[in-house]
Amino acid sequence: MAALPERPDHIVIESSGVADPAGIVRGLMVPEIRRTVLLDGVITVVDAEQAMALPDEEAELARTQVASSDLVVVNKVDLVNIAQLVEVQAWIKVIRPGAQVFVATHCRLPMDVLLGDVFIHSITTT
Repeated sequence: MAALPERPDHIVIESSGVADPAGIVRGLMVPEIRRTVLLDGVITVVDAEQAMALPDEEAELARTQVASSDLVVVNKVDLVNIAQLVEVQAWIKVIRPGAQVFVATHCRLPMDVLLGDVFIHSITTT
């Protein structure tokens, strides 16, 4: 893509829910790629309904994904009560204190948030 005459402004890689983002990041740090592509951020989607009930192996992967993130999208907030949402957000802050957190339903978020054009301190539902 970097060699195209009209290069894309942004490339968004959506990895599987079972992927470790560190491997993707390492792949983008290869000198041949790093010279032509800027890694601007890592986004992880957390299922608000399931996050606190994951089996141990999946929970460890989820922690790894959150720890690697710059932006965490807490999705399906419409399916949890405020106490559950607060618990998930607290869990994220313990794992990745500096991550930006955005809450969403149906993973809808503004494009400028997805592409890093807006800095989010913290957005929560009321």
